[in-house]
Amino acid sequence: MSRQDELTAFKKLVPASCIETCSPEQLQASIQYTRYRKLRMRLRFPDKYPHEELVIELMSDTLPDIALRRLTKFVDAKAVELAKAGQPQVQPIVELVQASLADNKLLYAFDEIRQLRLLAEQNGGEIKLIERAGRIKLLLRYKNYTFHANMKLDDHYPDSPVAFACDESNFPPSVTDLIVKRANNMIGRIVQVRHHNVAYDPDLQVFQGYTADQALFASNPIKKPLTLIEAIETEIAPPPRKPGTKKAAAAPKIIIKESTRETISPLYYALDGGILHRAPLDVAVKSLIPVVKTFVWEQCLVGLSATTCVACSKSLFPEDPTTKLSPATTPIQAYCEHWYHTECLGQILERPPFVHGCQACQVVLHHPKWSTNVDDMKRKHVRDQQQARELEELADMF
Repeated sequence: MSRQDELTAFKKLVPASCIETCSPEQLQASIQYTRYRKLRMRLRFPDKYPHEELVIELMSDTLPDIALRRLTKFVDAKAVELAKAGQPQVQPIVELVQASLADNKLLYAFDEIRQLRLLAEQNGGEIKLIERAGRIKLLLRYKNYTFHANMKLDDHYPDSPVAFACDESNFPPSVTDLIVKRANNMIGRIVQVRHHNVAYDPDLQVFQGYTADQALFASNPIKKPLTLIEAIETEIAPPPRKPGTKKAAAAPKIIIKESTRETISPLYYALDGGILHRAPLDVAVKSLIPVVKTFVWEQCLVGLSATTCVACSKSLFPEDPTTKLSPATTPIQAYCEHWYHTECLGQILERPPFVHGCQACQVVLHHPKWSTNVDDMKRKHVRDQQQARELEELADMF
């Protein structure tokens, strides 16, 4: 194939609007598959071409450096192979670059994948990549606990959310389900910016959305217990003093707070003191590292192993994951995001005055397993006490 034939083949492979240079000395063009998987390619012909390999340069404003280096090394090896056989190189090299951009869904996430690989290898874990399918399988280990994350990226990552799942874990099923649910919630909030579900600030001329830190803080799936919040003032106020009685010392008022998580909007942390996120709409936030490293690894695998029950101060998770947990000792996360044993939390929520603050943070204590209707809880408490008295009376009779 002559040099001119190779130039003709180049023009057929690359749209005319993307070709920047097409001469017997040099070829240059832009190749794009998605908004982020795109690059500029420059091919220069050496003096002894085709018996000497093309000089190949790949440049990109979006692809991570590690991805560019890997792709450059890949196409250079192909060019050397073709040069040894004295074969034309332009068409195979261009097709190889185009196929790499189209088939490798993980290309834009290579910098994040490198960090995840280091995290896994340093802690006895494993990582497996299925690039054509856009799938990452990551096994994380900490002490005796494991978490096998399964993540799928589509062609439009990070504009579109990662599908996060768990193939296997030796955490209790309820805890594993909570981790997966919260991880997906967090991913959805990070990606919200790209779906125009944000506010526009005309003064700053930017769109504002959740940072990764904000998304983590706001991703707890337990909803705000409105009825408990409304009952706080009436429940914690001291009872009125009867007329004519001796004035007693004023009972200290217990301050129960609402979670600052509820003050977060896509605009700001509000009272929580976080940093306002200001970014143009075309700047997407990558979510793999915040979700996997910060949340799943640091907060769950590492953090939960050292977490104790707020009420009884005993360890939540046994050192041996095969130890069977009873329903009473199963760990449960409250609305305020602190952890309790199920029985410990139930004992607090089922006793008067039925509106309590977490002992660790004084945020109103709540979990969906227990009612938020204070009147219902009062009636249940009265019934339980009456039944207990009746049982005692029956026992005394015998």
